[in-house]
This record gives sequence, structure tokens and C-alpha cells, in this order.
Amino acid sequence: MTEQLYLEHPLMTAFEATVTSCRPNEDGFILELNQTAFYPEGGGQPSDQGHIDDTQVTYVFKEEGRIYHQVDKAFETGQRVQCKLDWPRRKELMQQHTGQHMLSAAVWKLYQAKTVGFHLTEDNLTVDFDKELSYEEILKAESMVNDWIQSDLEIVCAFPDDETLNTLPLRKRPKVAHNIRIVEIKGADCTPCGGTHPPTTALLGLLKVKRIDRYKGGIRTQFVVGTRAQQDYHFKNDLANDLVALLKVQPEEITSKIEKLLEENKTYSKNIKVLQSEMASIEAEALVNEAVEHSNGYKIIRKVFENRDFSEVRQMASTLCEKDGMVVLFGLKEDNASRLIYARSKDLDPLSMKTLFAPAIEKLEGRGGGSPVTAQGGGKKPECLAEVIDASMDELLGI
Repeated sequence: MTEQLYLEHPLMTAFEATVTSCRPNEDGFILELNQTAFYPEGGGQPSDQGHIDDTQVTYVFKEEGRIYHQVDKAFETGQRVQCKLDWPRRKELMQQHTGQHMLSAAVWKLYQAKTVGFHLTEDNLTVDFDKELSYEEILKAESMVNDWIQSDLEIVCAFPDDETLNTLPLRKRPKVAHNIRIVEIKGADCTPCGGTHPPTTALLGLLKVKRIDRYKGGIRTQFVVGTRAQQDYHFKNDLANDLVALLKVQPEEITSKIEKLLEENKTYSKNIKVLQSEMASIEAEALVNEAVEHSNGYKIIRKVFENRDFSEVRQMASTLCEKDGMVVLFGLKEDNASRLIYARSKDLDPLSMKTLFAPAIEKLEGRGGGSPVTAQGGGKKPECLAEVIDASMDELLGI
């Protein structure tokens, strides 16, 4: 059985061990050591990483009470090896896990809300509570936790006997009946846990709640602790400074300035839409005036557009065909592609835009389809759009 050094020595970063077994698996090799400070994934905490001699340890896991280390080369049984943890990773994960204990304890003390979920990954940390709480209420819990952190409370991890266990003020009951490890944060929390925790709360530095969301009748709280909190602060401070420089305001004026800009943008957008509508009407009228008159009495409007939004082109075709006696043959040139839309007025029943469209889109090596009233699609060869539309017009005119 591997001696679990991480339980008694959470700050240990290097140790020497003996290989007790090594066997291949699909990811390389897994080996056992007579003792290890590498924490195996469990209890919601990701595993440690690091090196055994010059080989990287990418994953550590426990299976049927045995601890395995994933590596990419074989070791000899009985071989003495030098082991080194990725300490920044261990420290950072330990901060998050201990921070979760403390936030859960604070929320329980203040609001009697139980922790019903805990999710810790390399880049995210959330805890779920069974009551709906406001952001302001969670911030009160955050303040309580940071008071505990700054008080440098002692953290004691132990395996008490049954008699002692029954006297402890546990926040939650253990999931196992024997060999129960209790993590007690003096004056703050006492709960069963098999994870790694520092000797005192000072190592956590800071806990900061980022956001809360309603979740399954309660709330999911996203937060950061220690190193992650520092990184989050750096990011948001840089962001605030960038906004101050960009908006030319003081930090406390950022929100009001952005709100003002958003309102102005709404007004500008409305004005732009009105102008676009007026311009589209003028453009549509000009296209009608330039239309080719068919011998059957309807008008054929053809146009190849560039640098236009396809939805605008499609809307113009639809608007033109609201009048009787109109056939629209529109193309749109894009960087390396082409768009095609053929449409007609509903009164021109004998004409099928789908039939007219099919050979045109084929010449553009594209795909599309539609109905007798309208057809559209996209293809290649934007340089051939005018030629393709002219061919469709000739077909309509019987040339």
C-alpha cells in the first residue's frame, strides 16, 4: 500500500520513492510508488502533476485503494526515483478547494443553505447551494471568508475515532463509515474531506465571488481564490484601465459612459434604418425605370451588387416583387463567392424562377433552390455573375 504523504505534508514539493510496480497502458505507463506526495484525483479536486526523475507525471488516480501515476516511459521495479510536484498547480488547486470549504461554511452559517455541488477544474470553480440567494447576500459570505483568511486560522486534518467524531460540529455527515478524515478550519468549519489543504488560511490570500446564477432551485456561485483571484484582478484592472483610456473617463464613470453610448447607438441605428429604407426606395425606383420591358407586358430588373449585405439584396427583391408584373434577377459579388436570387411577382404564374435559376447556379458551380416564385443560392465564380444573369435574361426574352 502506498504511503500517502500528501495527507500529512500538504506543502511537500519533492520526495524520494521506490517503484513498486510499472505496467503499460494506452497512454504510456502507470506506476506505483512505496510513498507519494502526488494527490490522486478525487473529492472534486484534480490530480497533481509533476515529474518522476526526468519523466512528466500527467495524471494520478486511485483505483481499488491503489495509487497510480501516469508517465510516458517504463521504470524498473525497485528503482529509486526523485519526485517533484508541480507546486504552483498544487498550491493553486489547494487554495480553490479550501476556499470552497470556507465559502460553503460561511453560506451555511449566514443563511443555512447547504452545498449540493462542487466543481473544480484547471480553469473554473463553482459551488452550488440549495437556496436562492442574492448577489449581495453572497458578498456578505465572501467578506466573512476573507476575514477568516486574514485571521490566519489553523487548519487541522485528522482521522478521529468514533467517540471523538460524534462530538465534532460537522457541517455535513461523512459518506463513509470508517477511516474518516476530518478537515477542521478552527473557528470556521469542520467537515469530512480527503483533499489537500494548507496548514493555515493565510495561504489562500483572497477569495472573490465573480458571479451567481439560478440553478436547480438554488444558485451556482462562480468564484476564485488565491492565485486565480490575483490573475482575475490583473485582468479586470487592465480592462478597466483600457476602458478609461478609450472612453476618456474616470473608472467610476465607465458604466454611465457606456450606458450613454448605448443609448446614442440606438438612436443612430434607428436613423440609419430610416435612411437605408429611403435609399432602398430610391434605388428600387431607379431599377424599375431601367427595367427591360418584356413583350408579355412584365418588366425584367437585373443587377449585380458588390459589398452589400445579402439580406438587403433579398429584401429589395421581395419589395420589388410586391408589385404586379415584375421579374428580378439579382447577383451579389463577395470575395471569392457569388450569391444569386431570382424572384417574380405572384401574378406571373406561368413563369418558374426555380426552373430559370437551376442552370444559372450550375454555371456558378453552386447550390440552391426554391419555388416558382423565388429561388436563391450561392456558388463560386463571382466574375461570371453578370454573364450568368444576362443569359437568364436572354432566355426570358427568347433571344
